[in-house]
Amino acid sequence: MPELSEHHLGYDAAQLGFPSIAACRAIVLQTPTGLFGVHVASAHTNAAARAAEFAQFVTNHTPTAPAAATYLFVVAYTEKPITGYDEGRMLTQWKAEAKAFADALVGFTGRRMGYSLSPANGAMSSYVRYTHNVGMATIETAAWDDHAAYLVRGSHTPTANWTWRGQQVPRNIITAVNIPGGSLKRVNPQSLD
Repeated sequence: MPELSEHHLGYDAAQLGFPSIAACRAIVLQTPTGLFGVHVASAHTNAAARAAEFAQFVTNHTPTAPAAATYLFVVAYTEKPITGYDEGRMLTQWKAEAKAFADALVGFTGRRMGYSLSPANGAMSSYVRYTHNVGMATIETAAWDDHAAYLVRGSHTPTANWTWRGQQVPRNIITAVNIPGGSLKRVNPQSLD
């Protein structure tokens, strides 16, 4: 299963993981055959540019994916100022960011869904895991610790299913997360349409 750290884009038929979602977003497009994801760093102000990069990754991988997709998910903390959402306008800006990503995916007519991590774990940072299902993907979260023993770090070469936004792929990235049993909690997304 790909672990998408900050600035990573990936595809998997079964699962995608997102380590260290604090000020970031764990964004996933669900299609009948799998999940496309991007770990977006904070600040909603350049959502259109980031959405265009994600849409390009998706259509380069599978040109028909946006039209076949059923859901676009945006999981984020929506009640923390460090996310880039403005105080008093966080929900509106969260929905606008989801719309920007949906609009960039030419042919997408599915639902925009999201989950606010703010009440989820009582943690300042979370791990988010999406699992592909018939119907709606399962979303699970757990409190995150950047220094935990359950992290596996290593190097990774970009492929058609996993790439990095930017010039150079970092050498010591998270390649696997082995969350202790029972730590992941299933959450229910809400509509962002």
